[in-house]
Amino acid sequence: MVVPLWTIDLLNNSLSGELPNQWKQSKRLFELDFSSNNLEGEIPSSMGSLTSLFSLHLSRNTLSGVLPASLSSCNRLNLLDLGENDFDGVMVPYFQDWRYSAIPHAS
Repeated sequence: MVVPLWTIDLLNNSLSGELPNQWKQSKRLFELDFSSNNLEGEIPSSMGSLTSLFSLHLSRNTLSGVLPASLSSCNRLNLLDLGENDFDGVMVPYFQDWRYSAIPHAS
């Protein structure tokens, strides 16, 4: 029997490279934490398939680009921590309505 993952916590592990784009089979994932690593590149659009995700922590990396619109499909997401990255562009309208989030202001 395969037991589904609920949490992936890789906080502060000196990981480098890009975030994987393999999230479509992780529908039961509740919490994902890649904070305080050396990750770069964009947030993959496949993270939008994480419909059970409650908290997403990607702060203190060198992620860049724009937030993928697919994240708006994560309708259970209550905590989004993206601070201390290099995001740019226009913020997805779905996230502009959030009152308590850690989304950096677009430059």
